[in-house]
Amino acid sequence: MRSRIAVTAALLTLIGLSPAVARGQRPERPHDVLVPGLGVRLREGWEMFFSKGCRYAVPATWRPTPDRSQAVALDGSSISLWTLHVTNWPQRRSQLKVAYSADGRVREDSDVRLWIESNASKPARHFVAVADSLVACVALVEIRNRGAVADSDIEAIVQSVGGADWTTDLK
Repeated sequence: MRSRIAVTAALLTLIGLSPAVARGQRPERPHDVLVPGLGVRLREGWEMFFSKGCRYAVPATWRPTPDRSQAVALDGSSISLWTLHVTNWPQRRSQLKVAYSADGRVREDSDVRLWIESNASKPARHFVAVADSLVACVALVEIRNRGAVADSDIEAIVQSVGGADWTTDLK
């Protein structure tokens, strides 16, 4: 056994590495993972939940309801998820903008996603709707304490909302 350790130390020294440094270094691991079949990045320490054909991701400290349609943080911040049946997404998106943007600003308005942020009231609200064929996955994210949830976390939650249909595209 000692000879094996000595040989390994000699080889490491030969290639210019200190045996002590080599033992102490650990490989760098990614801080997020790409979920196969969904093309969604899941952050380290986060969980993804599925409900009624839709999905969202939140930090692991958030607790989901039994049906996974809602999750609540320790500070009372929350996400609620539901589905809308849509036959005409552009028309529905226009109606949703009128209904939700009166006291907020549109952060994203694309062919597939509508994201409206409202800070006019407490809690701050983020409304997001993501179209997927004849269904839209809709979420309302409420942030009770703006200092408790980082803007990058809010953006990651909103970006995680979408359809839960698996594809064969393993990007």
